[in-house]
Amino acid sequence: MRLEEMQAALDSEARQKAEKLEKDNKHLTVAIRKKQERIDRLEESLRVMYNRCFATTAINSGGVMCAWCGEHGNCDRLRSVGKEKS
Repeated sequence: MRLEEMQAALDSEARQKAEKLEKDNKHLTVAIRKKQERIDRLEESLRVMYNRCFATTAINSGGVMCAWCGEHGNCDRLRSVGKEKS
């Protein structure tokens, strides 16, 4: 095999690998975007539930029930009720 033929074969192989990687990258980018959209929807649902729970439980019990909740950290991070500045 001559040098030019070998270079052409290597160039073709490299191009094929680059095209495959580009296709895989596009697929992963779409998958990540879909997963992020799902995460955003689920966090919005959680925010609504945390708001409802806080409005019915924390306000009425003076926060006693929140002390027993395992979701206290997430609730504080996501909810919008009860965070108004005094």
